[in-house]
Parts: sequence; C-alpha cells; structure tokens
Amino acid sequence: AFSFASPALQRQFGSPERFMRMVETGYGAVYHSRSIDFGAARRGDGTVVQEVDVIGPDGIGARAFYLMEQERDGSWRINGVSLAPGSEKET
Repeated sequence: AFSFASPALQRQFGSPERFMRMVETGYGAVYHSRSIDFGAARRGDGTVVQEVDVIGPDGIGARAFYLMEQERDGSWRINGVSLAPGSEKET
C-alpha cells in the first residue's frame, strides 16, 4: 500500500510500517475488507476521485473515496482517503 501512496504521503509517514499502522487503525474496513467493488472515477481540477465500496470485517459496508494524484511520470498515486458509512450489510 505504501508504494501506491503519493510522495507527499510517503514523506508524511516516513516508513511503510508507520503507514500501515495508520491504515490498519484508521481504515479497518479497507484494511480488513471482506469484499471490494470499484465504482465511478470522477475527474475535477486536475485530480481524480475513485469511489470504492467495501464490506468491512464486521459485514458493514462503507464507501471509500480515494483522492488520486497524477505524478510527473504519468503514474497515479493515492493522495488521501475518506470513508463514508455504507447503506448495506452483508448477510
């Protein structure tokens, strides 16, 4: 996951271990997801927001919004994530 983070996020966390601790504690639904489903990717102001629906380890859904940043080499990296509660629960 650290290798997909933008250079700014990599600098902020400094190491893959620190980054993964943050992901595990702050984004458990993503880190321990039972399932994922990629939704729409929306462009605006030089960025892309990729929507991803996840079912967390507790069976509760969430929608993750990945803020993507295009790098100078043309690759895309994750520059932030926010989670919103989902409306479904896996049965």
